[in-house]
Amino acid sequence: MELKRDLLNNDLRVILQIFEVSNKNKEQMNLSKLLDYFEGRIDEIVISQSLDRLFDDGILSAEYRKIGKKWSRVFFITGEAESFVEDIYNKTVNN
Repeated sequence: MELKRDLLNNDLRVILQIFEVSNKNKEQMNLSKLLDYFEGRIDEIVISQSLDRLFDDGILSAEYRKIGKKWSRVFFITGEAESFVEDIYNKTVNN
């Protein structure tokens, strides 16, 4: 399954990983978890640029939540973009 995901551009790879963790696994996705996932595959600056574009396009949003004893910025997909991202996820990951 990972092979199809590797063909996508970095913005889509980032948003699909956020979707998988937050919507499918029902976990909170923050920057450190995202960087850990892509370590060695996508440079941190590229991930940061992708996040900026996803925020600017209204696909991604975030809020600060307490995780354990620390506050962290948790990412989530906006309601308007959720079906779009889910459709791409289903076509690239579940097939």
